[in-house]
Amino acid sequence: MAQAAAPVVSPVTATFQTFLSDPVFATYVLCVVILTVKMLVVSFNVTRLRLSLKAFKYEEDYVKAPKEKAKELLTKTANHPRITRAYGLHTNDMENIYVFYTIGLLFALTSPSVFYAKALLWTYTGARVLHTVFYLASVQPWRAVSYLVHVVAQVLMLVHIGSTVLTYL
Repeated sequence: MAQAAAPVVSPVTATFQTFLSDPVFATYVLCVVILTVKMLVVSFNVTRLRLSLKAFKYEEDYVKAPKEKAKELLTKTANHPRITRAYGLHTNDMENIYVFYTIGLLFALTSPSVFYAKALLWTYTGARVLHTVFYLASVQPWRAVSYLVHVVAQVLMLVHIGSTVLTYL
């Protein structure tokens, strides 16, 4: 009886699996997935609000309205407060989370202690999720506190990256 051939694994898949065997890198990847899903939900929320409130950003989005009526609708609805808040959160996410993708990756690649790395990565991720909740609910000072917490986590990652790199110079 012939044995079944072993599955062929591409070098890229094998390398990624090797990275995932590192608990720090695996934590980083999971945090990226959570934050990316969160950003998608925020983006869909902006679209949902625009559709439900019929408050579009551009004249051509009012496809069923005559051109003059579209201009009037655009003037009345373009700056709807709920949409402005939701879009502000989306912009804030893009300004902060994309930076984390780079900093978090570099941090994970510096071989920090597992406890320290997980603490910072989960703190950052949790603070960003809480920031979203507080932003949409207009809750201060907790929105500012959650923002400050994620910034501190990021700064600590940067300090670790810098100190690690300096040992090689």
